[in-house]
Amino acid sequence: MITFAGPTDYSELAPSNHVIWNDVEGELVLFDSRDGSYHALNEVGSYIWRNIAHGRELSLIIQDLYNQYQQDETAIRADVQLFLSDVLAKGLLHFKGAPL
Repeated sequence: MITFAGPTDYSELAPSNHVIWNDVEGELVLFDSRDGSYHALNEVGSYIWRNIAHGRELSLIIQDLYNQYQQDETAIRADVQLFLSDVLAKGLLHFKGAPL
């Protein structure tokens, strides 16, 4: 099993309350009600987002991506971490229990 090792513990993530997300042809579009911005997620980003929203462990999400795409495990982990860092920086995801 692939484990996620990084400088940040991403095990307690959830979509932020000010984000509304909808399926558009199998991918997700996020609306940030704070500033009216939209964010389109590709297939992989949508998969990660949906699974985080349903409380699935990040290591299992990464394992699924590895099984589906058969790419280098280190590259998959790095790409997932980059995605999570980006949506966290934009305030689209937050850590459960953290002030919003």
